[in-house]
Amino acid sequence: MVWDTLHMDFTMHGFRHGDYLAMNVGEYVAYWSEIDDALRSISDDDIVEHFKEHGEHRQKSISITLNALIKARLVERGWAAESRIFAEQKYAEGPVAFPDPLDKPSRTILTSEGGSSPSRMKHVVRGGSGRLRRLVPDELDMLQTFPKGWTEGMSDGHRAFCMGNALVVGVPHRIGLEIAKFDK
Repeated sequence: MVWDTLHMDFTMHGFRHGDYLAMNVGEYVAYWSEIDDALRSISDDDIVEHFKEHGEHRQKSISITLNALIKARLVERGWAAESRIFAEQKYAEGPVAFPDPLDKPSRTILTSEGGSSPSRMKHVVRGGSGRLRRLVPDELDMLQTFPKGWTEGMSDGHRAFCMGNALVVGVPHRIGLEIAKFDK
């Protein structure tokens, strides 16, 4: 399942005190348990199949696919389909391919690439075994054209943050070479 795959060690969490409510306050514990069960019932194949059927032709993000699958699972459990929690969100960032294609230029790495919280902005690729996984720190180093292991010695989260904060090495180098021509 998506939530348990290698290099995708996501933890479910809420904002502010949401996780406290979900784990400690009566009715919220039951709700969270149902949501957690619904999330865990969604496989990698479910996500890819739904996205291919409903996402690519609409140029929508993977989060719309995930929302639709979660809604379907919860409606099966008796939740009201017309609930406002299922309202389609409007995203302005544009489409994000899922999984990230390995045969095309990469999207920009952001400082939020690391960490365990789920985000549609993190890079997800299909590994050699066919499983979905996130990019590992060495891959992030190389994607930014730094040598493999450039950020070794830090935690994986800090390594990803550094690469999200970095420029692709070749770009500023070429800009510098062009500036140097005018400085002579």
